[in-house]
Amino acid sequence: MRQIQVWMMVVFVVSVSLSMPSAGQSGIDEEEGFFGGDGGGEYGPDEYKEKRDEHQAEHERERQLLEDYGVLDRYSIVYLYDDSRHALYQEKDFEKVERQVAQYFSGAEDPLKVHRYSNLMADLGTWYYNEKPETNLRVLDEWVEAHPESYRARLVRGLFYVDYAWYFRGTAYARKVSDKSFEQFDRYLRLAKEDLDAAHEMNPNDPEASIGLIDVAGGSSMSDSAMRGYFDRATELVPFHIGAHYAYANFIQPKWGGSIRELRAFVAEAEKNAQAFPYLMFGVREFNQYLYRADGMTKEQWDALRLDPKWVEAFERQLELNPGDLHVMTAIAYWAYETGDYERADKYFDIIGDRYIMRGSLGSLYDHVRLRSNTKYRIAVKHTGSKFREWMRQAVEIMPYGASARYMYGVSLTYIKEWELAREQFEVALAIKPDFVRVLVEMANLCKQTEEYEEALKHAEHALRTIEEKDLNVSNETEKRLNYLVRASKRGLR
Repeated sequence: MRQIQVWMMVVFVVSVSLSMPSAGQSGIDEEEGFFGGDGGGEYGPDEYKEKRDEHQAEHERERQLLEDYGVLDRYSIVYLYDDSRHALYQEKDFEKVERQVAQYFSGAEDPLKVHRYSNLMADLGTWYYNEKPETNLRVLDEWVEAHPESYRARLVRGLFYVDYAWYFRGTAYARKVSDKSFEQFDRYLRLAKEDLDAAHEMNPNDPEASIGLIDVAGGSSMSDSAMRGYFDRATELVPFHIGAHYAYANFIQPKWGGSIRELRAFVAEAEKNAQAFPYLMFGVREFNQYLYRADGMTKEQWDALRLDPKWVEAFERQLELNPGDLHVMTAIAYWAYETGDYERADKYFDIIGDRYIMRGSLGSLYDHVRLRSNTKYRIAVKHTGSKFREWMRQAVEIMPYGASARYMYGVSLTYIKEWELAREQFEVALAIKPDFVRVLVEMANLCKQTEEYEEALKHAEHALRTIEEKDLNVSNETEKRLNYLVRASKRGLR
């Protein structure tokens, strides 16, 4: 469970493995493949198929919106890892993968590069929502067989086994997981341990195998000292390694047998390590949330901590160390938004402009655009009049398929009787969301104002019909307004 920043991947994370085939054999049971087995707990194989299909349909819808409204053409896509993943799973060009991945490896002297290398290994060692894991695993078998001397081939396959094991187990509590699912879970955890042990032995200077083994230890119920040993082995090489901190913090949560005291001490340890690598504060915040979920702090304490500006300030310190880094600036924009500092978020979104770091599917670009537009909206509602309209105009310009932004911008235009500009916003909003009651109300009002009574009546009755058919809970004021618009429109038609 190493995915630290899976911004656009729909992956149901899994963990490590079991029986002991040779280096070139995955040990996949053809009858227990992608949709085989009886499923684990929540999000086992059967649930994964259902969720995968849902996500695939949703991502296709989002991609179509990006394309239809020209957003894809506008954005410059920056591929963080070049085409390493494509070279592996589509081209099966293992030599190319080896060359490219080697360029990303770094020691403790370049913390951000370490972090990205770690994410790249996790990215190679898993599957996307539109992929079958056993297909990817066969490719990894071919890589190991073609390059038995490659520690990275064993490393990536070992990390993949970790995800695959958790795929069979699911995410439910142990009592809800079937014996058959546990057998598969144990099997692939043992396979993972074999590969990761081999990778570490072949190159003990790469901490990624040790980090994967933390997941194996946690899933296999190894001793706490064994798990801590893997963590210490990884952080001896890179003391501020985000992946190592995440993996260890995950398994010392009280729900997995750890304690609040142990977790609190680790949070303090991680924050100290973040002095050398401010980006690690990303994890420190998450670990504090673990404490909150385990009743290690009150809701009031967590709310105050969650909105603390120190998280954004840490990323800005990282940016001082890595000036102009697009990845870091994106993190600042996201976290400034999260903490309610919308002006700062907007500043960095504007610097980033129409550039986007691609990791996974275009669904994440959709989310990025939405967040960027919502930042403008959050600032807009602090203003009135022309300033409000300008901020909303920018919000719509960034996300032209945003029905709610179109609605609010349109309403603001009606206040100054810019009927045609307002109509344009409402028509686009209804094209995206035909039963959007608030927009139907405003369209009815606009048409009444412009003496288009037939259109006004059509929109008002559409809104009332939608409220009744969908049993929507709307305010008395909205119903009164709609009934008035119906009466006024009928009078206008006489």
